[in-house]
Amino acid sequence: MEKEVEGLDYIQASLLTLEAYDIDYGICNHDPGGNPLSLVSMHKAEDSFSNGRFEMLAERYRVRKVFEHYGVSFFDLLQQPRYIVESILGLSRRAEESKNRKTQQQLTALLAEQEALKTQQK
Repeated sequence: MEKEVEGLDYIQASLLTLEAYDIDYGICNHDPGGNPLSLVSMHKAEDSFSNGRFEMLAERYRVRKVFEHYGVSFFDLLQQPRYIVESILGLSRRAEESKNRKTQQQLTALLAEQEALKTQQK
């Protein structure tokens, strides 16, 4: 975007900067004939909610089965200070990893037992 910038007052410079931002991020094309409401519509480049911290925490809460381990609802967890949220998520992760290791050990033992039975039958 090239425009003459000499002699602009602060309002004109601010509008020019906003226009450059809109064009650079694909939010709005300020050429005549464009959609006049595109300036006020939500654009995915400005969506700070989707794939943000809330969704990340919700996913970690689900995957780490926090409710199963601590009986804390997601929204109750969000009411806690950040260090407590991170601690509980970390503890839940370790609990799930431990549970998964035990399950994997049991599965390995069962497969070995099954293999031993097959060998005995031959």
